[in-house]
Amino acid sequence: MTTLPTTFETTLLDGLRRVISQQWAALGVSIHADLPPQAVIDPEALLWCSFEIGRYEPRLFLEVVDWLERNHDRINVQRLKRLGPPEGDIRWRIASAVAAKVIRRPRSVNWEFLAREEFPSAGPLLEKTPLFLRANGNPLSGVWADDADFAQKGIAAPSIETRGQSTEPQLLIPCALLLRARALFGVNSAAEVWTALLGRLDALHAELCELTGFGTVRLVLQRFVECGICREERRTTAKCYSLIHREHWREVFSLDFFPPWPNWSEVFRGLVDLWRACLDLRRSKASEYVFSSGVRRAFVESRKHIIRADFRVTSADPDRFPPERFIEALTDYLHDLFCTALFLPEG
Repeated sequence: MTTLPTTFETTLLDGLRRVISQQWAALGVSIHADLPPQAVIDPEALLWCSFEIGRYEPRLFLEVVDWLERNHDRINVQRLKRLGPPEGDIRWRIASAVAAKVIRRPRSVNWEFLAREEFPSAGPLLEKTPLFLRANGNPLSGVWADDADFAQKGIAAPSIETRGQSTEPQLLIPCALLLRARALFGVNSAAEVWTALLGRLDALHAELCELTGFGTVRLVLQRFVECGICREERRTTAKCYSLIHREHWREVFSLDFFPPWPNWSEVFRGLVDLWRACLDLRRSKASEYVFSSGVRRAFVESRKHIIRADFRVTSADPDRFPPERFIEALTDYLHDLFCTALFLPEG
C-alpha cells in the first residue's frame, strides 16, 4: 500500500488546490475559494494544471467541466494545445474526453479536433486508467467507470453530470484581463500579446513568445506598430516592444494598477512534475533518505520552471540544506511560494 502523504506532500497538493481553486472561482466556477488574485489568470495553463490536480478533487474537476460547457468559446484551443504537456501524458486523454462533452454545445467547432483525437491504447479490452485518485495516488474507491466519453479515451470515470451553476467571468476585475482582451481583440494571439505588454514596460520578442506560448508573434507586433499602439526599438541583439500611451490603456480599462502576468504555464508545470515525482517515489516504497534525495533531484528540475514567474519567495533555497533537513526546508519554501502565488489583496 502506498504511504500516506507527509506534511511536505500535503503542503504541495493543498497549495496547488488552493491556487487553482482561487483562479477558477474568480472566473465564475461555483466553488468556495480565496478572494480573486491580483495577477492575470492564464486559463489555458490553468486548465492543464486542473486536469492533473482535479483528479484529487472530483468536485473541482466537475465544476471546471461545467464552466467549460458554458464558456468554452473563451478558450484559445490552439494555444491550449501549444501549452500542453509532452506527448503520452494522460492529461491529453482527459482533455480530449472533456472536449468530447464541450462539442455538444453551440459555438464549439474549435474543440472538435481535440475531441476526436484517438489514442492507441484506449481500446475496449484494455484496463482503463482511473480518473479520480486519493491523495496517495491510489484510485478513489467506489467509482464506477460508466462515462462513455472518458471510456473511449481509456479512462475509467463516473458519469460526468454538471450542475450548470458556473457563471460567465466578471471581465472588469484585473485578474480576468486576458479574457477581457479576448473580448476586445478576439480569441487569438493579439489578446495575449497585448495583455503581456500591458503588464510590462517593454519586452523582447522571445519573452513574449515564451509567455504567450506561440512560436512567433512578429505579425501581431507588426500590426500593433502599424496601427500606432506599440513602439518597436532596436536593442543590441534584438528588437524590444512596448505599448504607446500605456497609462491611457490603464485608464480606459479602469485599472488601479497594472496586473502582473506570471508565467503560470511554467510554474504549474514545475509543481505538477514535482508532485508526480513524489508519488512515484512513494510507490517505489523508497526509504526516507532515498525519498528525500529523489525529491531534491526533482526539485532542482522543477525550480527551473518555477523561477520563471519571478515570485518573491522569502524562504531560503532548500537545495542548500543537508539531506536530513531538505524536506523541512522545502516545505517552508512551498508554503511561502503558494502564499505569494495567491496574490491576495493587501488589507
